[in-house]
Amino acid sequence: MNNISDYALLKELQRRLKRSDDLSAELYHNKNELLELNQKLEESEMFKSHFISNVTNELVNPVSSLLALSKFLKNNNIEDKEKIKKFSSLIFSEAFDIDFQLRNVFFAAKFESGKYIVDYTTFSVVELVKSILKDFEHLFDKKNVTADIELKKDKLHDNISTDAEKLKVVFANIISNSVRFSNTNDKIIIKISIIQDTLQVSIRDFGIGISPDLTDKVFERFYRIDNSINSENKGSGLGLSVSKQIIEILGGSIRFEDHDNGVEVLFNISINQNTENIDDFSSNGNEFFFDGDMEVF
Repeated sequence: MNNISDYALLKELQRRLKRSDDLSAELYHNKNELLELNQKLEESEMFKSHFISNVTNELVNPVSSLLALSKFLKNNNIEDKEKIKKFSSLIFSEAFDIDFQLRNVFFAAKFESGKYIVDYTTFSVVELVKSILKDFEHLFDKKNVTADIELKKDKLHDNISTDAEKLKVVFANIISNSVRFSNTNDKIIIKISIIQDTLQVSIRDFGIGISPDLTDKVFERFYRIDNSINSENKGSGLGLSVSKQIIEILGGSIRFEDHDNGVEVLFNISINQNTENIDDFSSNGNEFFFDGDMEVF
């Protein structure tokens, strides 16, 4: 057997030490990946638990109210038109909120599965916003809140091309939040700018405001500023999370700005200015929202 030189022995030791270091680094990397995966699984279970709790509070209770109201109307011969109108308004309000919350749930589920498409349609963004204000009229009336729309555009019309269905969900979530967190007799200001290939929106309320350290946290799924069961402000904690996902899919971004009174939500999306080759046209996007048997996807 030939004697191994000191140099060759040193080289072999170096090779083995390097191999040992590589294995240690690989093990460390795998350990971190497992820890990260375990954390995500724990968070997933926590989110599921939180979501079930929210759904119980936000959907089961309104359904119980609907059943009670409809049963009362069914079992009583009411001839007072004003009373019938009052009960009808209560039923509509509860049903509307359930429908609204479920649509956010459906969007969240679709994004989670990765099965979504961007369906381009040409429509008037101002008419779309007006239709949302009409949809949420019962919320505005409840607090006597008004809305002003300010439009700035670099074209003679406000027609844009993007996914009207998804954009309407964004506007609906932000506007409903602005109204819910406004004070009685307040107003919200909606500013819309159409500049080249970008739609820029500002929605400003003058309500209770939000702590600056929460302006990013509110976009987390299931997060609610007031998470108490008896909170007057309903919601599953999905609205802003869904809105942020939609905006990013549409090539934009969203952020909060805190003010001395109230908050301002600013977002932008990319819009298609070449509308000649797009076949579908909607006057206000209303064909896509709160329409009977319409499918969200």
